[in-house]
Amino acid sequence: MNAPIEHNINIGIQKYVILDEVGLIIEYYQGVLTLDATKKSMLKIINDPKFNSDFVFIIDIRNSIINITKEELDALGLWVFDNLKLTGLARLAVLTSNTEQVVTSMIFSINENFTDRDYETFSTLSSAIRWLNINSSYHEYINKTIDELQE
Repeated sequence: MNAPIEHNINIGIQKYVILDEVGLIIEYYQGVLTLDATKKSMLKIINDPKFNSDFVFIIDIRNSIINITKEELDALGLWVFDNLKLTGLARLAVLTSNTEQVVTSMIFSINENFTDRDYETFSTLSSAIRWLNINSSYHEYINKTIDELQE
């Protein structure tokens, strides 16, 4: 497995790993999640030499506290469109664990720059993997990778 890239931004932790063999980028957030932290994390990923815009994303925010306003979510949607969609970015699956995360994720997903094809919120990894059309044989590998990101 590729070693996760970790960076501490503000009082939250963001980590990611690119799984070439799966065609997947996993982004993990822990602690306070802010607009600036999200942008910085995404920029690190798209500037990573291993970044491939054909890869799908799992963004795990289950261990985060969201500190982003609706206006910031709208701005983030536009920023993602300008900085990621133009690279040909494939699908994003967001893993959530509570109502606040689901609501925030849904507000982000109704941004006019996204369609249901691009972005979806899930409470289980299995559902996210299915929606991303990742072979189910990778489920345990992806789950283990997410567990390692949490360490």
